[in-house]
Amino acid sequence: MEKNEVTKMKSSESQVMDGSDIMKLVGNETVFSNFVDHKFKELDIDHDGKLSVKELQPAVADIGAALGLPAQGSSPESDHIYSEVLQEFTHGKQEKVSKTEFKEVLSDILLGMAAGLKRDPIVLLRMDGEDLLEFVKSPAFEPETLSLYSELELPDGSLKDYIVKAFEKLTVDQGMPPASDSWVMSNVVEPVVESCIGASNEQPVTQDTFLAEFKKVAESAAQRLKEQPVIVAHTENTFDGSGIKRLLSNKFELDKTLDSALKTIPRDRHGKMSKEYLRVALDVLAPSAGLPPIGAVEQMDKVIKEVCKMLDADDGKMVKEEEFKKLLTEILGSMMLQLEGNPVSVSTNSVVHEPLASASTLLQPPSNSEIAMILWILLEILQLPTTLLDGQKMVTRVITMLQLPGLGVHSGGEGEGSPHELAFEARISIQNYYQYRHIEKPGWQLGWTWTANEVIWSMSGAFATQQGNCSTFKSEIPHCCKKDPIIVDLAPEAPPEKRSDGCCHGGFLAASAINPSNSLASFEMKVGNLRGNYTAHRPLNLTLMAPGPGYTCDKFVDTDPTTSSVIEGKRQEQVIRTWKSTCTYSTFLANKSPICCVSLSTFYNPEVTPCRLCSCGCKLADNEAKSCIGQSSSSPYERELLQCTDHMCPIRIHWHIKKNYRNYWRVKLTISNYNLGKNYSNWNVVVQHPGFSKQATVFSFNNTVLPTVGVPDEVALFWGLDFYNDALLQAEEKQVGSVTTEILLLKDMSSFTLSNGWAFPRRVYFNGENCEMPLPQTFPMLPNGCSKKKPTGSHLSLLVFLIYLAYRTLNFWS
Repeated sequence: MEKNEVTKMKSSESQVMDGSDIMKLVGNETVFSNFVDHKFKELDIDHDGKLSVKELQPAVADIGAALGLPAQGSSPESDHIYSEVLQEFTHGKQEKVSKTEFKEVLSDILLGMAAGLKRDPIVLLRMDGEDLLEFVKSPAFEPETLSLYSELELPDGSLKDYIVKAFEKLTVDQGMPPASDSWVMSNVVEPVVESCIGASNEQPVTQDTFLAEFKKVAESAAQRLKEQPVIVAHTENTFDGSGIKRLLSNKFELDKTLDSALKTIPRDRHGKMSKEYLRVALDVLAPSAGLPPIGAVEQMDKVIKEVCKMLDADDGKMVKEEEFKKLLTEILGSMMLQLEGNPVSVSTNSVVHEPLASASTLLQPPSNSEIAMILWILLEILQLPTTLLDGQKMVTRVITMLQLPGLGVHSGGEGEGSPHELAFEARISIQNYYQYRHIEKPGWQLGWTWTANEVIWSMSGAFATQQGNCSTFKSEIPHCCKKDPIIVDLAPEAPPEKRSDGCCHGGFLAASAINPSNSLASFEMKVGNLRGNYTAHRPLNLTLMAPGPGYTCDKFVDTDPTTSSVIEGKRQEQVIRTWKSTCTYSTFLANKSPICCVSLSTFYNPEVTPCRLCSCGCKLADNEAKSCIGQSSSSPYERELLQCTDHMCPIRIHWHIKKNYRNYWRVKLTISNYNLGKNYSNWNVVVQHPGFSKQATVFSFNNTVLPTVGVPDEVALFWGLDFYNDALLQAEEKQVGSVTTEILLLKDMSSFTLSNGWAFPRRVYFNGENCEMPLPQTFPMLPNGCSKKKPTGSHLSLLVFLIYLAYRTLNFWS
């Protein structure tokens, strides 16, 4: 968006740069191809159909401008980045680049920017003085201004000095763009101070004088911003060690990351490496550990410096590879402990001086300030993540299909139980249609009862857990002879000869709204011992364990035979018969009691509404006990050991209303794991709230709004980012595992209110299970006199609110 377009927006509007526009550009093959064709033709000066290094220079310069870099030749650091971008195109060689190669590299760079912006969006705020004027006229102005005055240490300062320093301490929340920016200082602050105060050198500056004069100057600044609006780019990030913890808890991922980082480290002739390169290796693995690049965040650099000093990592000694890896792991572990105790929060407010789009540039350049932070957000040459398709109609079914491609004859010896008999081949498919309920490891178990004396001769893509009694078979032994076989999925590392299409996820079935490609499992088997019966009988008593109880399956019924394409789609082949069964889930069968609860808090009320007492069971009478046996699971082999709490839930979800802006409101969502022996991989949370009908920016989770039928409120689905927070780690004796994000929601001015519990969720679900909500009368209330609608304590109002919630809940499940 160009600056002149941004400035045309009303003050009540802002723009969130989340990479979606870039994704749309790259995702539209026709538009993107035209874009590349135009740019390639413009760069190809000699019209030979390829770009030389010289011809690529304008494109590299434009990309540098888009990243906020100064011109080439300005500094060795920026020149190094220009060189890296050029090498992306030339693959490190001095040769010409074809249009296909140019398109691929440009696509990677754009997708890298989009991925960075999706994870850490940039909010563009148009500041035209309205918010500053509102702050000046609000009751908060006087106490906050006096607080600023008390912080100013200017023993010999004039009134002018005090006013200028006070402006430097105002924030965008108060409607003031950062006065630390030279343009804001010279075009807004200094002119209004000069016109209102002049050359006054009054000393000493009293509190009353400062308050009166600052108010007058602030009102003048608001008027000047109205005449010359300023665009501010806002970013916010918190480093709490959770990314390091996730990496260290996964040995396979850690070893792979360390090996990758060490490939860039030089060795001497004995294979040893210098400790001087520890920071280089740490920089390489930073994205996998949820850390910024070294040099991007000053506070994080200080943490690294302290840890390296503590571990004697800066002595420059030569060490063997294993010792280098061990030291690198110790550095990560020490950083994790420091960040867990003292998280580093970084927020930036950068004034956008340059246009956000230009017909003469390859990409759109953002602000040229805060270069290191912008680079960290944008300069990620990543692969495009798996596209998550939105769910179809809200169906809650797991469908199991048995397809009979045809009858065949096994070759082999004669006699009882001989494989020389009629047999059929079958493909079994399990499709998860639940949008937000998955089957986690150890995975699904599918069982049935054979109608006659069938046996399974062989299987691919899965296996039977027991072979059974196959003593009547002499020459060839079947895979399974049980009347009621139990089938489970193969592990991802299964050998090729045992695999089939759609198999080998270790029993994991993803929720359809999160990962449609992994919501299907299938396997194939050859069934024999038909005893001359040419008609295959449908199996009985289908069961689906996940791995415990919860699913109930109906009988197999005939459905239209499945067809498949062969010979490059030129021929359609039809199976002999297809049977289908639908399995439905019941939380009452799966759990004796709820597995999660919800707690609430706000910025305007110090009281926290905890989870309801005994939400998921009651703890032991022994108050000294540190761990308790959970009571939620119905599974006989899954006894959960939890931290002892008043609510006794394995999972607690906390909804905190953090801030209330003029046009947005901000929520912090935290999911805590009290289970001492279980990690929740591929977790998800569903929140029912009318606020999701408007634009929402989620900073640390994936998210989508689910399609619903007959539900008055919007339903948002959240799940973790791959390799960052997709695993909710188990609790320890003194600490719970947790993942968290902040959500920035655009206000609907016709409905938004902080009164009467509107800002709290209507329903919350964890992994598809309904969480226990606090009672409405316990919700945090607004202080008296701070809202247009005062909270009422009347029983009638409470009854109306309870009926309202019950109505919405019933509609949600209808």
